[in-house]
Formats: sequence, C-alpha cells, structure tokens
Amino acid sequence: MAHLKQAVELDPIPLQTNSTFASVLYRARRFEESIAQARRCVEMDPSHAATYGPYGFALMAQQRVKEAIPMFRRGAALSSVPSFLASIAYA
Repeated sequence: MAHLKQAVELDPIPLQTNSTFASVLYRARRFEESIAQARRCVEMDPSHAATYGPYGFALMAQQRVKEAIPMFRRGAALSSVPSFLASIAYA
C-alpha cells in the first residue's frame, strides 16, 4: 500500500493508479480514505467505471446504502461487467 500511496503522491494524474489505490484502501478496511480517494477519481474522470466499485463498497461498509446504490448503478451504466449489477442486488 505504501508504494501505491507514493505513486499517487508523485504523479496524481494516472487515473488507474488512483482507482487501484481506492480499491486497496477499501480492502484494508480504511473506508473513509477509500471513499475520499474514489471521490477524487470520479472528479478526475466520471466515466471511469472501475472507480465506482470500491466507492460503492466502501460506502456499504459504512452502512451508507442509499449513497452506495447510485455508485453501483453508475458503474453498471458505464461498463458491461456483471459485477455491478450483482452489487446493486446485494445492496
């Protein structure tokens, strides 16, 4: 995780690195940080579908279901990956 954080700090532009960092933060159970990182990714490029998964799951982990569902829906609208639809059903 430290290497990803350093990569983001050195060059905050690559969206994939930022999105991956949001996912890693979610998996580390650092939900507020994951939400903040995912929010930055959405601000950088709202059409980047991969960001919406960790964003939604981090919100779900904090019992913020009403905020999570639109994230999963947005991801599903941008991508044909079935996991977004499963995430909506899960929420």
